[in-house]
Amino acid sequence: MTKTLLPINLGTAGATPSWVQQAAPSPLPDCDYVVRNHELANMIQWGPLCDKATATTLDWSAARPVFSGHVPYSNYQPVCLGYAGHQFGQFAPRLGDGRAHLIGQASLAPDHVTRNPFHSKLCNRQIEIQLKGSGTTPWTLGGDGRLPLASALREYIYSEALAGLGIPTSRMLAVLNSSQLLQRQHMESAAILVRINPSHIRIGTLQLLALKQSWMAWDGILGTPDCLGQHYQAISNRFAELGGHWMSAGFIHGVLNTDNLTLTGETFDFGPAAFLQRYRPDTAFSAVDSGKRYRYSRQPAALFFALQQLAMACKQRLEAAHQNAELSRTDAQQQVTHIADTLRQFSAALEHQWIVRLCQRLGLPSPSTELCQGYLALLQSHDIDYQHSFLQLIEVLDGATPPAWLSGHQGRQWLQSYHALCSGADVMRAHNPKFTAHLSWVEQVVQAVVASTAATAHSHTTLNQLLDACANPFKQPPEPWQSPVIVPKGLQRTFCGT
Repeated sequence: MTKTLLPINLGTAGATPSWVQQAAPSPLPDCDYVVRNHELANMIQWGPLCDKATATTLDWSAARPVFSGHVPYSNYQPVCLGYAGHQFGQFAPRLGDGRAHLIGQASLAPDHVTRNPFHSKLCNRQIEIQLKGSGTTPWTLGGDGRLPLASALREYIYSEALAGLGIPTSRMLAVLNSSQLLQRQHMESAAILVRINPSHIRIGTLQLLALKQSWMAWDGILGTPDCLGQHYQAISNRFAELGGHWMSAGFIHGVLNTDNLTLTGETFDFGPAAFLQRYRPDTAFSAVDSGKRYRYSRQPAALFFALQQLAMACKQRLEAAHQNAELSRTDAQQQVTHIADTLRQFSAALEHQWIVRLCQRLGLPSPSTELCQGYLALLQSHDIDYQHSFLQLIEVLDGATPPAWLSGHQGRQWLQSYHALCSGADVMRAHNPKFTAHLSWVEQVVQAVVASTAATAHSHTTLNQLLDACANPFKQPPEPWQSPVIVPKGLQRTFCGT
């Protein structure tokens, strides 16, 4: 007997809420794996998909018909989620999983329990398994429900790069390619991406529930109204930490709409993502972000805007709780005040997280906003490769002659102040990767795999080498991927693949 799969924190009892629709994937023909994440698979208890010989590891052969949409996972009925959201600043009341299906849940192995304290409330040790590119859903809205292979590979690669750097992120278990062709910018094969995340509930989910005044479903996610301020603060803290990670790492998400931000605070739905190359704060790589709304320097503001929308939805819930005699006016107002105070403190909290992490990269024992700002100003004025600059600074600490951008008057002044506080090159080495998944390198590998109609050994070898470098960024990468990167002429673009 099948059971309806509800988002993790709603359980599987009771009626299915209206924003959760049962829908089966549309199988892709002739599917086979392009890449598999064995490390991630070993973190998860797979139950019916376990290899019978080991009783623990994933049986990839048995999983292939499940991950390609041909066979249900265990006894779950797949579902798709609806949500609302602000897309590039404009509210869209009817959004949802247009090409993705939640197919089941699994448990993290005991030694891989998530470190995020908010997860313990929202999903404990459970994770959700989602197929992306698995066909049309009630929210497809005229599309074909498919995902081009290039887009699947980009999301897989960047998730591994983020995970390798210790940045909270959704993870990708596998990419499967098929014989079906899609017309996008050019003809390309359709793929399915198997995505793992603690929860797929987004800020946009709560925006939809507030719009519909579906307070029972809302409380199933965040609990009773009397603890709303506490949970809002937990979400805000997580976003401040996440934003600090992004800014220090030079990561650009690309599409920070409120429907792409999960309550558990992983980097999520980052199709047109990339890492900063030359330090230009207005850098934006997304082909759909013509106004650069989500450029690198504006990511903190985008996260603030998202939390502002969540605060407005929370206020609606608290007003309803007072009207329904669930909370007194005083108690409701206390929760509103708590949320407002948290929102007011968010930008400073994110900047603090950013400065702390940037100071770690600079080998400074304590945060110094002045030294960080001076460093970034030097990079910007000299148009320096952001990632390589830290490696050059390590060489200076090891006795090398300072490069040109540190040899002028401002550079010498900054170095003098820096030397007085720096803990040394070894501390910097512990916090600065030798490899960064630059867009040009990622695109070379992705396009080689896409162009390989026979899935040649060369393209897969190169892909696996790149993924190994992403997973081990503090080791010396192979020769083609050592910094500094040669930035191609012209403005680079990357795509969601919708």
